[in-house]
Amino acid sequence: MSELVMGLDGGGSKTLLALADREGNVTVFDAAVGINAMDNPKWKDNFQTIFSGVTQYQSDIVSAVLGIPAFGETKQFDADYHAFATAIMPYKHMLINDVFLAHEAAFAGGEGVTIVAGTGAMLVGGKQGQNRKRVGGWGEGFGDEGGAYWIGIEALRTTSHALDMIIDAPEFLSLMMQLLRKDDQSDMEALLNWYFAQDHQRSAVAGLARHVDHWADDGNEIAQNIMRRAAGHLHQQYVAMWKKLGGDRAPDWSFAGSVLNSGILKNRVTNLIGKPSVAPILPPVGGGLWLAAKSANWDADKPWIDKISKALESNKIQPTIA
Repeated sequence: MSELVMGLDGGGSKTLLALADREGNVTVFDAAVGINAMDNPKWKDNFQTIFSGVTQYQSDIVSAVLGIPAFGETKQFDADYHAFATAIMPYKHMLINDVFLAHEAAFAGGEGVTIVAGTGAMLVGGKQGQNRKRVGGWGEGFGDEGGAYWIGIEALRTTSHALDMIIDAPEFLSLMMQLLRKDDQSDMEALLNWYFAQDHQRSAVAGLARHVDHWADDGNEIAQNIMRRAAGHLHQQYVAMWKKLGGDRAPDWSFAGSVLNSGILKNRVTNLIGKPSVAPILPPVGGGLWLAAKSANWDADKPWIDKISKALESNKIQPTIA
């Protein structure tokens, strides 16, 4: 067997894992559930499940880079992640914040701002190895405005307001009830029972974002307003990042995360920023492969990066919004 490197992009709702060889062939690409220790008591089980699929390659892996949710933010969770990773990976590995990984992947060492909006939302700006800045990413308790969870909560809040007749949104209310109601439940029962029946509320609420986006595309004004406001929050964070970085001109920006798959939201963000985005050079999991290859002293040059990018892009595992 040839030597392999591993990249992992861990998220709150979804985790992607890939293996690649020196020639840039992606030999494994798989998806699993989220591994955020801050809000998921089953994160170790989920982590173990992900790695059970690659145990047969363990002796061939020479380096791994793992993007971990909220890594580098609290000492206790960092220690837990380090201990668990060391126990299951007897090869060279490095842990990095999942949003920092997305930034490295988007610019492959270059400079700019990456808007990362998945379950949560956070921006990273600067250049690899230099004083990177961050904005957002505080979690749902503080806002996480513009992420899929925020969009989902806005949908639920709008539904409760419509039920109370605080706002007039009959079409949106009907769409939500069709989605949430089971059997002969009343509207109130449907809303409350759905929310409290979820094993992992954060992921379930974030999952509502794809429905809101679909309804927005179909012309529902309430859904369109939610997506536009989400875009406004992401733009507000971009402006804050521009202030942190300094400079006279608006920095180049790229993107990662399921929410930026929304056409209405991405177009709105682009219009607010006033300049088009730069397509990410690699998706986050590909950034993990690239950093792992560099750590293994492989010649991870542009042709290698391009081959990895095409292989991941052509794979059928394509994250949708939330």
